[in-house]
Amino acid sequence: MSGNRVVAVTVLVVLAVTLASGPLVGVSLTDDPAADGEPNHVSVSVDEAPDDAALVADRHNDDLYHLRADPVHFTVTNVSGRPTVVYRVDVPELNHTRSAGMFVTEGGTYEVSFDPSNVDSERVEQDRYEGTVTVQAFDADGSRVLVERTVTVEVEE
Repeated sequence: MSGNRVVAVTVLVVLAVTLASGPLVGVSLTDDPAADGEPNHVSVSVDEAPDDAALVADRHNDDLYHLRADPVHFTVTNVSGRPTVVYRVDVPELNHTRSAGMFVTEGGTYEVSFDPSNVDSERVEQDRYEGTVTVQAFDADGSRVLVERTVTVEVEE
């Protein structure tokens, strides 16, 4: 399997597990079901989301770049059940996506981030790419896009 396919399959598996165990399907992968069988609901406001991202050359391996972006900060109120917030960075020209999700169970301020993901250097042919930062909430009401913005993904040597 090529590196691109491995990354794509990994992202799909993570998203599938997140969604399957989340509010839309309702399959719990833990022994802690929602209190009193409450439906999943949440009010979320995004306090801070990145305006850019970077492909940073690996200092030890010339064959790799790492996709990096600042974390997302958000505030949660009116929580019931186990709703999910997902943060995703897409770079379509490289066919590359990185995402992270988190269940929220109580009100408060949260941060969600992801570990840098690898991109083969042979695929990186430009100084910058256009990407998209998306933050979504998933609960019993469905999926809501909280932030979706076009960002510049700078290539850093």
